[in-house]
Amino acid sequence: ELNSPSALTVSLTQDCNLKCSYCFVNSSRIKKKINLAFLYKSLDVFLRLPAPAGLKTITFSGGEPLLRFSKLRDIHNYIQQQAIFPSNRIRISVVTNGTLLTKKYYDFFKKKNVTLRVSIDGNKITHDRNRKFKLQKQASTHKQITENLGQFKNADNDKYKIRASLVFSRHTASNLLKNIRYLQKLGFRHIDFYPDMCSQWSEEELKNLKGVFKKFVSFYVDSFNSSKKGTDIFRNSLLFNFLKQIEIYKSISCSKIHLDEVGNFYCCDKVFSLSESERSKFIIGDANRGINNRLRLKLLETIRHEIREITGKDCNLCQYLKYCFCPIGNYIYISFHGLDFKQYFSRFCRISQIYIRSLFDIRKNLKNHPLFIKTYN
Repeated sequence: ELNSPSALTVSLTQDCNLKCSYCFVNSSRIKKKINLAFLYKSLDVFLRLPAPAGLKTITFSGGEPLLRFSKLRDIHNYIQQQAIFPSNRIRISVVTNGTLLTKKYYDFFKKKNVTLRVSIDGNKITHDRNRKFKLQKQASTHKQITENLGQFKNADNDKYKIRASLVFSRHTASNLLKNIRYLQKLGFRHIDFYPDMCSQWSEEELKNLKGVFKKFVSFYVDSFNSSKKGTDIFRNSLLFNFLKQIEIYKSISCSKIHLDEVGNFYCCDKVFSLSESERSKFIIGDANRGINNRLRLKLLETIRHEIREITGKDCNLCQYLKYCFCPIGNYIYISFHGLDFKQYFSRFCRISQIYIRSLFDIRKNLKNHPLFIKTYN
């Protein structure tokens, strides 16, 4: 089917042991038990969908998915045992805050070839500013994460697929390059960094962000020019997608759907910021009914239309369209919280353009560099 989803995020729980300042997940809702039999049926529905070259990705998230590690393990084992889907190649990853990551969990993921994505915002000062324990607010989450990572740190970190995922806010953006360098030194060879899009960036902060990215481009280009073995080089997912001409702008041809702990499918992850009643408007199927892809595409198109009506801008006319961050999730979150989306949207566009232009500059400077080609092959 046209535009059939090939990426699934499984939200095992909305609960978390942290309370991060920029987290969009509504964790105040009633906790629900996982019905494994129903979830297995939901996974079967997803795995039967057509996908380019048979490749599908499944990501476990939350909340904090390691709070339900036993269920995660059972679901993963179920996926691996499915001989009824021989044409599917499945990549599995887990997004965790890292505070509960033990060697037992790590060894399981390593054995099963699961990609681990650890949320860490850089050095202790930056990280602890926004990522705090829900109960022990004075304790350092950064200290706990780095101690956990130290249990299995080795020269083959990249081989075992531990990736760093950094979020920077308007308050911490000026230290972005410093924090990227810190994560490199910590041993990460794959570092992604994303802005807090749901806060209101000022003109001065956006101007500062532009300067920060200009410095990052120089740093990243210089790292390839000065490297001899490539051991000090890190990869970045957005840059990889950009170079491979993969459309990042998910509202054009979105490949993602999202599954909650009771087996409902949704069209966008930002619905998990909504109340139960509001969230139900975005359900596109379940284990028994299957996935209504026409409804999914209709919901996305309806939101795109509402964005055009509110902002007076047609994204289809933008030269950066296919590389831009998706405004649909941003719209869902901002609108539900009663904020002025038109005002937020202009900042959203500016941040997206800063990112994209930086990627253009990196490609322009390194497109013929042997190490760069090898790194992103």
